Amino acid sequence: MRRIKYTHGYDLLVKVGFVVAATYIWFVLFMISIPVTDSISEYLKSKDFNALLILVYIIRYFGLIVLTIAVLMNTIFPHWLSTYLYVRLSLRTKISREEADKLDFIFSGTLSRNWYPLIGVKKVNMFARRPLLFALANDIASRDNRREPFPVNGPASFDNKPISALKKIYNLRYWIALSAIMLIQVLGVVIYLVFGDQKL
Repeated sequence: MRRIKYTHGYDLLVKVGFVVAATYIWFVLFMISIPVTDSISEYLKSKDFNALLILVYIIRYFGLIVLTIAVLMNTIFPHWLSTYLYVRLSLRTKISREEADKLDFIFSGTLSRNWYPLIGVKKVNMFARRPLLFALANDIASRDNRREPFPVNGPASFDNKPISALKKIYNLRYWIALSAIMLIQVLGVVIYLVFGDQKL
């Protein structure tokens, strides 16, 4: 067990990617929103609804931040992604998206700022790694007064066949999200070309 300053490299990679993507998407959404929010602001000023201007500015800045984070966390940057990458690539153990979600508490540093590398898992036979990993997760959860994520007699038995999380990551929902991001980029270019020479 290591005292956390950072967890693993994949966690850092995902976090950096999340920040870069969030900044880019927020900026594009912000530029797209400028003509709309400016029009609303001018209308509110003409009607002396100055108090509502605060709400417009809150939506313009903070509302877009919340929207950007929510979209990314529910599409291409789910919270379990770094755990999935660590287990698959570092521990060389096949797990599904659902299993990565259940294992995330071990590798994310949420256990009193501790995380468990569990490097020894990859030293055992490849067919025994998943059961061993799940048993260790149950043991860690029990010691931390958590409910066992993989009950032996429950529906999430060790005998379940692993489902490739990569296939699920790129299912219809994620392709829709990626298409929406591309559409946002196109809209941003169009708005820049239309309004770029005007004072916003």
